[in-house]
Amino acid sequence: MPTYFGQQTRVSDDNPSGPVIHWSNANYACPGSGNQNIQELSIFAFGSSAHFRLGVYTTAGVLVAEGTSSILITGAALAWQGHMTQASVKAAGGVSPGVLVGGTSYKIALTIDTNTISNIGKTDAVQTNTVATDYTAGMPANLPGSPGSFNFLYCWRCGVDPAVTIPDTPIRPPTTVSIVP
Repeated sequence: MPTYFGQQTRVSDDNPSGPVIHWSNANYACPGSGNQNIQELSIFAFGSSAHFRLGVYTTAGVLVAEGTSSILITGAALAWQGHMTQASVKAAGGVSPGVLVGGTSYKIALTIDTNTISNIGKTDAVQTNTVATDYTAGMPANLPGSPGSFNFLYCWRCGVDPAVTIPDTPIRPPTTVSIVP
């Protein structure tokens, strides 16, 4: 089961419309140590005709990983939805899985197409940056410059598990030796 980081506390709700990309001024520390495979990138939202995509950025704003496709928001009640498997998240410019480093801080970004999200959880008093551009076809390599801002933060999270290291050499069963008198 993944260990999560990001903004997971909901205080109230919002109805954002696109096209837009949002990201927090806050940085989130990836749990663990060493390489961590991303298992999930999600938002706490429910149904509309909006599509979205999430990405993870360095604190300097460079893309590290993103969802492999845009996701249609569904459902009639708030729930975590988005890129819900390791295969649905890829490294920047690469293939799955997206990999983060435990103990390193990152930013989470959300982009929405031209539609409005019916409802998304949020919390107050944390600044979020915003630029009116749709990146649901693919997150930008760098977070855009000259953003506007507002003082609340959407509920978004990233789930990680330690990366499994596979040895370079095959593991062989022990050899049985028989001693004949």
